Amino acid sequence: MAAHIGFALNSGIDDDRERAIIIQALSDVPVSRGDRKEEGRWAPGTTSVQVLQKLQGGRSGSMVLLIQAEATDISLQVAKLMPHDEAVAEWESFRDGMKDRTEPAWEAVAAAA
Repeated sequence: MAAHIGFALNSGIDDDRERAIIIQALSDVPVSRGDRKEEGRWAPGTTSVQVLQKLQGGRSGSMVLLIQAEATDISLQVAKLMPHDEAVAEWESFRDGMKDRTEPAWEAVAAAA
C-alpha cells in the first residue's frame, strides 16, 4: 500500500506541475513490509507523507523538501528529489565514505526512489 502524499496549506508549492512531480517521486517509495524498516522504503505503517515546504535547492540542482511522514509516530524528514541514477551514485559515494567511520555522523537516509 502506498503512502498518501499531501501538501501543507502553507507549503509554498502551488504550481500544479511541480506538485505532480513531487507526488510521483514520493509515491514511488514503497512502505516497508512487516515491522522492520527496510532500506530504501518508508517506515512500516507509513500512511501519509505531508510536504511542509521546499528548502533551499541542492547544489546539484535537486529539489529538497521538508516532509512529515506519519506511521506509528510522526517524523520530520528531508526529501531530496533528483534523477535516479544520480541518487544511486550519491548514495554509493556516501556509503563508501562512511564505511570506515566508527561513529555515526548524520541521521540515516530513510528512502530513495
